[in-house]
Amino acid sequence: PSYREEGRLLFTCTLENKSSENLQVGRLRCVSGEEEVELEEFSHRGSDHSVQPANLVQLVFSVRKPVRGKAAFERHGLLKASRATVTSSKVVTKAASPTAAPALDLVAEWRLGHRLGEAFLPHVPLDRPAAAPCPLDLHLLAAERAVLAPRLMVPVTVTIRNASTAGPVSFYFVADSTPELTWLGCERSEILSLLPQKSYSATLNAYFSAAGVYNLNRFRLFVVGLPPGAAEPASKEAPLAFAFPFERLIHVTPDGQTAQDLLL
Repeated sequence: PSYREEGRLLFTCTLENKSSENLQVGRLRCVSGEEEVELEEFSHRGSDHSVQPANLVQLVFSVRKPVRGKAAFERHGLLKASRATVTSSKVVTKAASPTAAPALDLVAEWRLGHRLGEAFLPHVPLDRPAAAPCPLDLHLLAAERAVLAPRLMVPVTVTIRNASTAGPVSFYFVADSTPELTWLGCERSEILSLLPQKSYSATLNAYFSAAGVYNLNRFRLFVVGLPPGAAEPASKEAPLAFAFPFERLIHVTPDGQTAQDLLL
């Protein structure tokens, strides 16, 4: 949620197209427990949202308070499995307050050519945290498949945005290599400074020494300067390090072999 209005919660939802084709984003559905909650989209145009590759679409919704379900959610089995996956991957460091507001689940419907699907985002809190753990957003754009060759280099575009509204953020990024994946170009950037809501993009080349399925998200951000009043200090001598727990997979196949063969 981004802000409140009398009798309702208003929030924004940002979706990124990580494919290499145009993506159609349809309904965004909201679930509380096993029941669907009615959403009102302020920017609704009566049709799907068309999102270009590597672009974002920002949707604005409202939910009436108190939150009440209107009907049973028919895809509850898939949602339950998604909830379990998110819960098992989290490390609980602090017990939840018994008075904390309940969480909601968001389900985004999408279409890519003849393919249809849903993206699940479980456990979205109704109360916005007092401060985001990292003031920066990280997005990666790269091909989903490549054929191994002696001089194969896959361009990977990294975009970093200052999601804070409090002031400029200074940082640098580091791209970590592995024995099979080597970054060609600037593996460590200079110190960059971004004003609120501004972004920076750079393109690195990934070199692969063997076929396989690789996660290109091997980037870490080191924040060295925060706006006045930040909860934690940051400096060049004591930067705040952040990694982003999402996968950007690429299937590198030998010549004549399909990506599916690597998964068997």
